[in-house]
Amino acid sequence: MATLETSTDATDVDEGDLRRVRLTLHHVHLPKMADRGVLSYDRHRRAVALADDLIETGPDVDMAPLKR
Repeated sequence: MATLETSTDATDVDEGDLRRVRLTLHHVHLPKMADRGVLSYDRHRRAVALADDLIETGPDVDMAPLKR
């Protein structure tokens, strides 16, 4: 994920980039996905689990192409 965020090779990602990506994931992306029912997220335990019904509806989800 850090390589996508910084558009660099895995060997070129520094600790600052990794920390920024982890913080954004923890404070922005995981809570948003939990609010939409994609997953459950316990920020205090830092536990993430996919929603049970996501697996059943997974093939119906339209996947947007990854932008690089």
